[in-house]
Amino acid sequence: MKHLSMCVALLTFWTFPAHALNSADVGGTYLVEDGCPSLERSISRFEQTSQDTVLKLDGTPSRISSNICESAPAAPAPAPVPGSGPFLGLSFQGLSLNIGARTYNGGGWTDVVGTDLVYGNTSPRYPTGIWGGKARAIDSLQMIWNSPSDVTRQIVTDNSVPAGVSNKVFRSTFVMPYVAPTQDSFQIFPDVSQPQGMLYISKWMWLQPDLASRGGFWFMFMETKTNGASVGGGDNPERFGIGLVMAAWTKKQIIWQVSHDGWINGVYKSYALALLSPSSFFGSMVAGQTNYAPVPLGQWFHIEFALNRSMNGTGWIWAAINGVQVFAQSGAFNFTWNGVTQSVGWNKATPDPIDRIFPFAAYSNLTRSPTNPYSIEQTNIEVWTDWPSNASPHPAGFN
Repeated sequence: MKHLSMCVALLTFWTFPAHALNSADVGGTYLVEDGCPSLERSISRFEQTSQDTVLKLDGTPSRISSNICESAPAAPAPAPVPGSGPFLGLSFQGLSLNIGARTYNGGGWTDVVGTDLVYGNTSPRYPTGIWGGKARAIDSLQMIWNSPSDVTRQIVTDNSVPAGVSNKVFRSTFVMPYVAPTQDSFQIFPDVSQPQGMLYISKWMWLQPDLASRGGFWFMFMETKTNGASVGGGDNPERFGIGLVMAAWTKKQIIWQVSHDGWINGVYKSYALALLSPSSFFGSMVAGQTNYAPVPLGQWFHIEFALNRSMNGTGWIWAAINGVQVFAQSGAFNFTWNGVTQSVGWNKATPDPIDRIFPFAAYSNLTRSPTNPYSIEQTNIEVWTDWPSNASPHPAGFN
């Protein structure tokens, strides 16, 4: 067994300084230590670049930060029994932010810490896995930036929330012009060795009312990604998600989009995309849409999103806004994008497990600047592995 005397955190992207490793060393299982709990990693090879060394960990490219250390965990607490409560609840009452808890070149991680006074769970939830087992890493907000001032984040008091909604909210403010892949994305890291089932995410949101003036844009709200292990590794995730989009082909109106896409050995695939009509004036509802899907601006609204990539072999996806189901569809169907037809629909396209869940984020290419920033607020964020009793009406067969 070889040794690397360096602190290591389990990040999606990790970076070693070039001088830290001897690129002649290849293969084998490494014990990473020196001030950190011992961590074994199977490394297939190193690839030297001008600035750092890329490790192929278990065949997946990874970059490891030299100044972060994974905290020594206690034994994982059991995941909530279905029907007993959310895996994660964030009212932000009693919580604080440890901004820059772990940093690396071009970003870092902000932990939400404390015991939530509404939901009772302690954050981070790590090492508890959402579907059981041990989480692969600390549930945390990943900051990827071109400049540290790209996006700001804070817990603030907002008394404009509806009755019964927490007045402690998570405010994200887009400041600097977008440079890919600038984002703040909260991530949960499941134990990929555990069986995976349905996922339900609920939250209250407020969007600054001038969103339509921000040019053509996309805006990711909630998403899951797989590890891409069977189709080329970590740069080839399969994704399910919901967000907003505005473009010439949306008649320059902001609309919701529900999507299933991914990459196979570096080639992009679009398996399903539902562009939800906001009103009869915009146009007819698409397949799977059950009600018109307005985009509330300058007011608080409740959004719910649920999916199961494989319920007895059939995938389904569902969404509701302000208690009204706006989308529910399942199974395989033909979908054509850019001249290519796929027949996967909402079924999973690969056998790879979900390795990242994104229940909330500040991730968009919308126009912004230091003199014209854009803010969103989110609270009462809940992540469940079954339907809560107060979920909006949904198909009885979706579980």
